[in-house]
Amino acid sequence: MRFNQLKANSNSIVRKKLYKKGKVWLVASMLSFAGVLMLSSVPVKATVTNDSTQQTDTTTVNDDQSSNQNETTSITKTLAVSSNLGDINISVSGQKGTTVEVSAPTKTGYTITSDPTITVQISADGSLSTNDSIVYVANTDSNTEKETDSVDSTQSQSEDSTNTQAEDSYIYTGDNVKQNDDGSYSASVTYQGQTYDVDGKIGDTIRKTDSSGNAVTINIKATKQQKFTDPANSNLINMSNTTAVYDQYGRQTSQILSGNKFVDAQMTDYEGNIFYNISDNADQWIKQGTGVEFTGEGTLSSEVVTIPIFIINDPKLYNGKYESVTEEYNADTGEVTGSVVVHSDYYDKDLTYSYTGKPGETVKATLDGNDSSMITPNVYVDIQASNPESSTGKVGTALNPGDTVTLAGPASHVYDLYNADGTKVDLGLAGDSTWATDSYIYIDGVPCYRVSEDEWVKQSDGVTYNGTVKPVDNTVYTATPYVEPLIVGDVSIDSNLDKKVVKEISGYAGNDVTVNVPDVSGYTKDKDSITAHINDDGTITTDESVTYTKINSGNNGGSDSGIQLDFIKKSQNVSTFVGKGNVTLYKLSGTKFTPVINRALAEQTDWYSDQYVNLDGMTYFRVATNEWVKISNVYRYKDLNTIVNTKNQTSRLLNDEGVLVMNRALGPRTSWLVDRIGYLGDDDNPTGFYRVATNEFLNTSDTLQ
Repeated sequence: MRFNQLKANSNSIVRKKLYKKGKVWLVASMLSFAGVLMLSSVPVKATVTNDSTQQTDTTTVNDDQSSNQNETTSITKTLAVSSNLGDINISVSGQKGTTVEVSAPTKTGYTITSDPTITVQISADGSLSTNDSIVYVANTDSNTEKETDSVDSTQSQSEDSTNTQAEDSYIYTGDNVKQNDDGSYSASVTYQGQTYDVDGKIGDTIRKTDSSGNAVTINIKATKQQKFTDPANSNLINMSNTTAVYDQYGRQTSQILSGNKFVDAQMTDYEGNIFYNISDNADQWIKQGTGVEFTGEGTLSSEVVTIPIFIINDPKLYNGKYESVTEEYNADTGEVTGSVVVHSDYYDKDLTYSYTGKPGETVKATLDGNDSSMITPNVYVDIQASNPESSTGKVGTALNPGDTVTLAGPASHVYDLYNADGTKVDLGLAGDSTWATDSYIYIDGVPCYRVSEDEWVKQSDGVTYNGTVKPVDNTVYTATPYVEPLIVGDVSIDSNLDKKVVKEISGYAGNDVTVNVPDVSGYTKDKDSITAHINDDGTITTDESVTYTKINSGNNGGSDSGIQLDFIKKSQNVSTFVGKGNVTLYKLSGTKFTPVINRALAEQTDWYSDQYVNLDGMTYFRVATNEWVKISNVYRYKDLNTIVNTKNQTSRLLNDEGVLVMNRALGPRTSWLVDRIGYLGDDDNPTGFYRVATNEFLNTSDTLQ
């Protein structure tokens, strides 16, 4: 539970209740004034009852409510129930100390195959728990559609994470996959109705263009499988909770399992996750992680089976796509000019580029009204000339009477003649001669002049038309844009003052970029910049580190007693991260922070802070009397109760540490219930994100305002 335990009152006393978890005492606090126990108006955080359920108490208690007041025995709370499609929130109402039954929420496009009734225990203290879970199976006629979930006339927070061949899964197995002698793979990959023939090695990034000129980036990755050489009953996995089942490509299916299962093989996916194969079930794999314990000492065979997979439009690549292109040919300059409209995924708006070039050239387009601070991709335009409407085989166009063509000498040179259908005539015309002509046609896009009933000479070097009628130019000029995939990401730099994160570094896969090292007040740094590498998977990494040295304040003894700490009063809520364990508390002694060794904050708990201070480049939030927590171990938030709608695009999610969630996303034009806005990041002005699930946050810029 969390309390607003730091009232500005000289008579306030913070009393701590300790409870032990492992070897660490965790803190629960209450505030009293002159012996009267007071509870805060901050919403109560209910405890987690088991690994598969989480609850959030939506009730509040007033500041003037004493501890011996009788609480109401009837409550209404929200409980997160586990399912094969993620946690599903249900509303529970009932009396404390009773058991109630709640209908499992329906989900459009799915059928509930588990018990449709959820049994919920309401304890005497008002906490909720259940041992039930929900199993959804996709209907055969809608298992590739992204539908809106319906829960009690509001939108559910759980999106469909069933990773089939749906368009938003990004992972494709390919057809006609063949390994070549050089170790590369050939395959046909179908995406949005367009089939691409892909050739490359594991780790390659391939760019393909469809018939409309849209560029698609395909990353070739692979899973690797090895059999256990020991008998199947020598290796066992224990699933303490209901666990999702994956296929041989590492994609989550709609199946779930629990209990003890024998396994006969191990797989590593392209992200380094480990999976175990259920014996005698070729396509049932269990992912290693919390609640899945492998017991066995089986030896893996030396034979490794590599299975290529193809990831299309990796969500980390801000490649965008072009929306329209114009072109105009200037006969005087021989150049084609025009514009390209590119939709930027990063800014979610259209950007206009201009270009100029000659047929046969590939030129770089220029962003109109370019703002140097904008993160924009490179756009190239391939300019080609063609004559699809040539008049080969058609009746010629009349010229003026008396028009001629002159064939340059010498007389020994023979100029070829053609029939109107484009076939060559056996005879030719000698050079150094002039011939009457009355019409022209196009053969293979080249104007040809008639010199007899069905004999035509091509316009070429040495052939001069002597007349005033200019043949109509049937040439068509086409401009095909290519939007180079732009990667935008954060760089984490190791230092002696914790990691320093530089945000929104951009560039192109395979390139190195220079990153400026952040300043820290009161310190000098041993370098102004570092070099980072942009990886094909969309990450930006560096092997360099930075050392910060404290500036000598001039007080001879080396003591920092002269340091004046600037305590800033600010009321805000902070929350510890999910799945990161207990968080160390610190106490302030003079001008130094030292760890509190016998108490800690539990993971995934919420706390009120009334002030913060910066020392040695680190910000600390006060959460109790002389107990502080580092900014790097929490995120800030405000409670919020609203429903948001995503834009007309798939929206990526972040966890509470600001890291991209790779296996889940929100569908376009869907609605989601929000319970808080989290400010993720450890800078002074962190970005706000809507929380739509236990550890999933949606960028506010991805919603309709």
